[in-house]
Amino acid sequence: SYLVAPYPIAAVTLFFKGANPDQIKAVGQVDEATGVDLQGNMTVRFPPTGDTAPAVDDSNTEENTPKLPGAGVATLSFGMLGESKEETCVIGTKGRLTIEAPGHCPTRVHVAIKASGRGQSLDEVFEYPVPADTEEIKDAGGYFYPNSAGFAYEAAAV
Repeated sequence: SYLVAPYPIAAVTLFFKGANPDQIKAVGQVDEATGVDLQGNMTVRFPPTGDTAPAVDDSNTEENTPKLPGAGVATLSFGMLGESKEETCVIGTKGRLTIEAPGHCPTRVHVAIKASGRGQSLDEVFEYPVPADTEEIKDAGGYFYPNSAGFAYEAAAV
């Protein structure tokens, strides 16, 4: 079965520390004959984990971004009918984290820490190369999906 929706859903749960969403909205298309997810979009809302109210007036002198502890909204897109970027981007009050393509086995993470001034950030890129293909893998025709050699790290961890 080619179900693609679970992958971005699993990624979202990593960033909300096991919290359960209180709202989920989804639209998409499924192949009626096979049940395969063809494409879809979801919005998932997580409620605040504390009762601190954001200060959106002049009393907020500590930060320029109001906060609701633990709260967040995730927007997910997935599908097989188009060429997507296959990346995960997490946006927070202090910056952005982008896990770059390919989505199933990324090798680069881009961190942008918010700096003073709108649209300004301090950027850093971290690279995690995959192992080189062995001669046996090359002789067999290689991998169907790019960076699949990176699954060696997952296999070694179990």
